[in-house]
Amino acid sequence: DKGGINLKYVSLAVLTIQNATLILSIRYTRTLAGDMYLSTTAVVVAELLKMLACFLVILKDKGSVGGLIEHVHYYTVIQWKDAVKISVPAILYVIQNNLQYVAISNLEAAVFQVTYQLKIMTTAIFSVVLLRKELIKTQWMALVLLFLGVSMVQLSQSSESASSSSGSAVEQNPTLGLVAVLLSCCSSGFAGVYFEKLLKDLTFLCGCATYTWLVTESSLAYWVSGGTMELWCRRRDSFLDTTAGCGGW
Repeated sequence: DKGGINLKYVSLAVLTIQNATLILSIRYTRTLAGDMYLSTTAVVVAELLKMLACFLVILKDKGSVGGLIEHVHYYTVIQWKDAVKISVPAILYVIQNNLQYVAISNLEAAVFQVTYQLKIMTTAIFSVVLLRKELIKTQWMALVLLFLGVSMVQLSQSSESASSSSGSAVEQNPTLGLVAVLLSCCSSGFAGVYFEKLLKDLTFLCGCATYTWLVTESSLAYWVSGGTMELWCRRRDSFLDTTAGCGGW
């Protein structure tokens, strides 16, 4: 805050704009006429870019490529048992990201944003169950009001047909979108709380400045691996048909 600008407020503003533009851009691209891109492809590319950013942060901290490789090798290969634990939230995030594409494709952007706030409730519930946190009455009342507000939005949405409410050129299923966003909220809540518990329990958490980035990079590696496997399963037939004309493998 040396320059008179509080960094946390700037970060909050940037995060708000980023989330809003992300949902609107996904909604726009998923409702265009013509061939639809695979959500898995978008997820994998996004996680690859995030992984690259994490590598750059660790590289800057270590000062050399050799130091980066040694650091990553130690925390992902030598400490492989702890690294494997990260696969749980990583797999859940892969599922969550794909569910978000399904939800946004079948719900209005505003409706999705409001409904997706139920992740606050799921996170609170999982925090109570897994982390043994205690919520005061005011917090429980706020969660109830949140649930009622989302329910009212969904009732309003269900009164209109998907075609008339969105005017998009693709067929939509609001029920499917609602189920997808609810599952995404559950996945987000559990993954976030589990990840927090994991960070508190990991034996090699030693106050390392780059540890958080390394954990993020390891998680992204699982996300990319899981997303790539899903992409291969969904596109395997087309790929095999293409390679068959070139003499197979």
